[in-house]
Amino acid sequence: MLQPKKSLLAVFGITARLDRLEQFARLVPCESCSFSPCQFRRVPYKNPKPPLEDVRSLQSAIASESSSGPLSLNANYSVKPRALEKWSHERLQMKILADRSVEARFRYDGTTCSNLGRPLQYEYFITLNPPETGYRISAMSCAPAPGDTGHKAMCEYLNNMDQLVSAIASEKPLLGRPLNAVLDWTRPKSPAGCYCDADSRQHKWGLVFEVLHYALAQRQNI
Repeated sequence: MLQPKKSLLAVFGITARLDRLEQFARLVPCESCSFSPCQFRRVPYKNPKPPLEDVRSLQSAIASESSSGPLSLNANYSVKPRALEKWSHERLQMKILADRSVEARFRYDGTTCSNLGRPLQYEYFITLNPPETGYRISAMSCAPAPGDTGHKAMCEYLNNMDQLVSAIASEKPLLGRPLNAVLDWTRPKSPAGCYCDADSRQHKWGLVFEVLHYALAQRQNI
């Protein structure tokens, strides 16, 4: 009913209590949405029903016992295996070298937290040592995908480009540790689509490692 097509209506609240406001860049609609089967959820729902019992420690133990190789099978990932399977086919590229070490590349598609949510792409590169080392993470890096311009519209890029680029290049979580370590890695849950804050960057690294773990575990299980 709007003219022209795809026009938008917006409602803005006005208040004098600025001390109670949250930064616009940190607001994520998913926190107020209870649609649990959504495949595009970026953060947990704020008001979920509490579980009757925390069984994560038991699940980790069972996964370790069922493993017949360097990676735990049927692991307790932070996202649904269905999503990991989809991302492993659509976004992950792996190359098994002669010594059984692994070179992997993962493409992440996100959006800026401002400037009308411009799309952006980053590429992750990971090198894993052979399976007898537990697929130890020997090298890792993250940078904008070739030809991407959306990352230049991120808030922190506009505020301090050099600092943001340096932070992304220097952050190397789990470097030198076996890939299985991602299953016990307690990291912030801040899956914003941009790279402006450290929590969101840690969250993305966690997703990349889980997708890689899932893909290699499926090969191990064959």
